[in-house]
Amino acid sequence: MSRFTNAASPAALIISAMALTISLSAGGAYAATLIGTSQLKNSSVTSAKIKDKTITTKDLSTAAKKSLAAKTGPAGATGPAGTPGAPGAAGQDGADATALWAVVRSSGALRRSSSVVSSAPGTAGVYVVTFTRNVSGCSFIATVGGDTTASPGIGYATVRTSTTGQDAVAITTYNKDGVPTDRAFHIAVFC
Repeated sequence: MSRFTNAASPAALIISAMALTISLSAGGAYAATLIGTSQLKNSSVTSAKIKDKTITTKDLSTAAKKSLAAKTGPAGATGPAGTPGAPGAAGQDGADATALWAVVRSSGALRRSSSVVSSAPGTAGVYVVTFTRNVSGCSFIATVGGDTTASPGIGYATVRTSTTGQDAVAITTYNKDGVPTDRAFHIAVFC
């Protein structure tokens, strides 16, 4: 008696094997069309199961893209200085620091000056120099100074706005002991 008497015939076995082969090969493609992201469990697809170089930035979420963005590192060392450039053109001469100044003799007479109307002596060591403009909002500098090449000697001068007008300054000259004394002086006004 044959061993296959209760079993299916060889033809039926071959047909069933072929059907199984076809269903397995076509069934994978069929399953791929039925399985979507909603059927996948979280963390079920790992990097080992993803083909290399198949994921691009368009496949990533905004949060994932931000986490991959490079962070600014610390500043590097300063590089060497560059080669100096060519010299520029010479600039124009600027305006004088002041056009309001005078060198006054101990007698009160002007030795030389710029934009000065007059110089007049007052009591011992006191002089008033009047300029061509209002100087009440300006800065004054005065010092005992010679009106010739001779040394003026030791002394000092003080300066303030004059009570005679907004265009004048009052200068007082002193000897080395601080006594008001007639001395030659220099005055400059900066506005």
